[in-house]
Amino acid sequence: MEDLITTSRVVSPSSSSRLPRATREARELTAAEEKILCDLREQCERRFDQSVFFRRLVAGAVTSEALGYIFGQYGHFRIQLHRWFAVCILLAKDASQPVQRQSIMALADHIFTDLRDDHDVLFAECLESFGLPAGTLYVGSPSRATRAYIQSFIESFIESFIESFIESAMDDIRAPVMTWLEAIAALAGRELSVALRNQRLIRGYFAPHAQTAPTWITLHAELEVDHSLDALRPILTECAPGTVSLEAVHVAAGGAFGRHAEYLDMLFDEHLWHSNRGATSTSDLSSQVEDALARGWVYGSLWCGDSKVRTGHLLVGALKTEGLRPVLIAMSREFDKIDVATLTAKFEAIVRDSPERSLAPEPGPEETRSMIARLRRFFRRG
Repeated sequence: MEDLITTSRVVSPSSSSRLPRATREARELTAAEEKILCDLREQCERRFDQSVFFRRLVAGAVTSEALGYIFGQYGHFRIQLHRWFAVCILLAKDASQPVQRQSIMALADHIFTDLRDDHDVLFAECLESFGLPAGTLYVGSPSRATRAYIQSFIESFIESFIESFIESAMDDIRAPVMTWLEAIAALAGRELSVALRNQRLIRGYFAPHAQTAPTWITLHAELEVDHSLDALRPILTECAPGTVSLEAVHVAAGGAFGRHAEYLDMLFDEHLWHSNRGATSTSDLSSQVEDALARGWVYGSLWCGDSKVRTGHLLVGALKTEGLRPVLIAMSREFDKIDVATLTAKFEAIVRDSPERSLAPEPGPEETRSMIARLRRFFRRG
């Protein structure tokens, strides 16, 4: 792919950004912008070169199933990204200051662009290209790696905010600006990580497979460079070359590069672990048995007036639940053939000859816990 970081930038035509770059006029980078962007790109590429995931990508060992799991998990993060932006806005203490005002506008514009342009649709199409059901935005529950990645940024800077807030209250002075600069730099680092990750995927996966990369992949291989620049531009006016502040920007952005690489490595490891144990989606479902059972009980008791949770109730509950339906379909496309409306309307007729009609009376608490344990073991076995 052509190098996307050049001395002039033009926003993607599919972006509705309201920043000055939305005029689609070429804009020359300042010397400071060009230098820090190139330095950060080199820093990120070095970190990515150490990543197990990217080494396996170069070796051709990353499959469509692996990417489906990785981006299916990444979807859980995508729908919470606004929280990362909120932390940065929270740390901006004075919107009357030009630098912080520009930063807040850039952050708000990113959220506006993503939501108004409905990037969810593009992301769902991306997941569909990896074999997931149409309309899927995430798969299963957030894994340990995803939960850690979501919290890595928020916890770090929220704690810094609380500490600075206490200090400012005690000393009656404004909290240090450095925390805000570091948070913005870390967010800019994440944006650049996404751009370079997608560029590597285009070169290392889609091109060798003679496939056209999904629009979400190609768009964010370019657009996130613009977003990174938008975040960096205000803080560059605060940081003179060679100062401690500029060094802190590199450290914060470097931390974001490392966290993103570690996240991809952990997701890849999770996929391999699940694959070695059986279907990835089956293992994901085992952690949601209680939810599926609860929803099946609600359907069976309130809709069918049944005192027992039957297999059909469990299936209806899972298929009618947004987070569970994609997991079932990922296990087997046969589940996608089930018309839930027909199943619910004709449930009694469909299961008339089921052996479950001879089930014992409604179980008590101990029997219920035993049932949950048996279901969990079943789904883990696949």
